Amino acid sequence: QHEEEKLFSSIIDKFNLVGEDGKGLYFVDRDLATLE
Repeated sequence: QHEEEKLFSSIIDKFNLVGEDGKGLYFVDRDLATLE
């Protein structure tokens, strides 16, 4: 449970980091794909 929360907050941090930049979202998507 705790690991998932940490993971989720790190994903949220990444979204905050990239903001509205579509290129940033591409990298976040790629990171998520490697987790699955």
